[in-house]
Amino acid sequence: MMLQGIPSIKINGSSNVRVYNHRGIRTVSDVYIELSSSIGPVCIAGKNMKIQEITGEFISVDGKINRIYYKE
Repeated sequence: MMLQGIPSIKINGSSNVRVYNHRGIRTVSDVYIELSSSIGPVCIAGKNMKIQEITGEFISVDGKINRIYYKE
């Protein structure tokens, strides 16, 4: 069960991440992606990163994921 509006992260191995309840994209590069959320930025760092899919529900990121964190 996902809480309404609160970001939720689903990690599929070290090569795919889905962030649910996002509020859009702030920064994109091949080593860093920053997404907006209701509790602040969600940051995904790695190599060869690219956004695979964007829906109103989630954003899917592929690449070699090294770190996922919330930024204050």
